[in-house]
Amino acid sequence: MEDLKSKLKVDAKLIIGNSTNQDVIAKARKLGPYDVVFIDGDGTYDGVLRDWYNYGPMAKKLVVFHNIINTAVYDGRPGLEVSKVWDKIKSTESTIEFAETWAYDKKGIGVVVL
Repeated sequence: MEDLKSKLKVDAKLIIGNSTNQDVIAKARKLGPYDVVFIDGDGTYDGVLRDWYNYGPMAKKLVVFHNIINTAVYDGRPGLEVSKVWDKIKSTESTIEFAETWAYDKKGIGVVVL
């Protein structure tokens, strides 16, 4: 975090904890609002949707999602469901997608422009 502050002159906040925990949500709200919120949660449909509803409103400019490309298996676990939430969001919001294939595995970042 200090590199972000000193080298890039960015005032970044890092909160470590379960994103669904009410104390974590309250702490994030107290420190916000934020220019950018980065969502990289548990990958389940319900978990990603909860993060969008809980943390998305704290962003002033961008909400960024990790792993928006649907994969059947991810790190040996059943596939992520971020793409389902992403499809829902991009049907109503202004978005930008970044996708790349690495070693036959497609990865993606989705950005909601507020």
